[in-house]
Amino acid sequence: MLVLFLPAIAAFLQSFTRRLRDECPKGARIMKWVGVLHLVGVACAVVLMVHTHITRTPEKFIVQWQSASLASMKFNQLIMQEPQSLPAYRYILEHARSSIARRAKERINLIENSKELYTVKENYESLEKANPMEDIQIRKVEFLSDTGPVIGQPSNLSLNYKLYLEGQLPQPVFKVKEGYLLRALSPEGEDMVLKDRSKRWKLTSVRLQPDKRTVLFQVFITLPTPSKIPIKEMSGFLTCLIDSAGSDQGTKEIHIPFSLTNIPLS
Repeated sequence: MLVLFLPAIAAFLQSFTRRLRDECPKGARIMKWVGVLHLVGVACAVVLMVHTHITRTPEKFIVQWQSASLASMKFNQLIMQEPQSLPAYRYILEHARSSIARRAKERINLIENSKELYTVKENYESLEKANPMEDIQIRKVEFLSDTGPVIGQPSNLSLNYKLYLEGQLPQPVFKVKEGYLLRALSPEGEDMVLKDRSKRWKLTSVRLQPDKRTVLFQVFITLPTPSKIPIKEMSGFLTCLIDSAGSDQGTKEIHIPFSLTNIPLS
């Protein structure tokens, strides 16, 4: 919007040139006063934008200024606050136009589809964690032909990869009870775990080897487009049972985190 004032500001500055004042003094005075009015308008517009930016909630700002770059920035802030931003998305869906409303609906679907994962993440933060897994190796990367849809993307652009992993637990365990993939960042920095409609963040084919420390498991990664660039980061945890003399059942749960970076898909 402020760009529209540039021609008037240029004319205002030109009104101060000696040549224009000598050749057309009346026109120079008119241009000067028009320029002053435009500068006042610009100042008012800036003050209004700053006041609106500070005082309005993100969802109301987005609805009011849907095409502004600041609206896009505020929408990205809501994404960082998920799932607490669910009410804001519902407000946007109800009051905004089609394009931004579709984006809000997509985020609502992601949150609704991932309630179980959010619960696991929230509970995991409060759990007592053991030392992380060691010496994690990728034994195989398999591209799946039965690609599933990615929310917000055409199905023919969604690709599923299955990673076969092997790692060493920090201590011998009696049993691996379950495991979860909590985070998987795409090359663009987007967490792709939430975009998997199949809810495959719960790890499958987790097998404890006879030495009671080596564990094999599989992880599914969904990407919206083909990519040879490594996955930036992948992390999760395994819940294991260990022998415990002080427990009524003779076993105790421990939670062992794992993480990898720069994971190649080729």
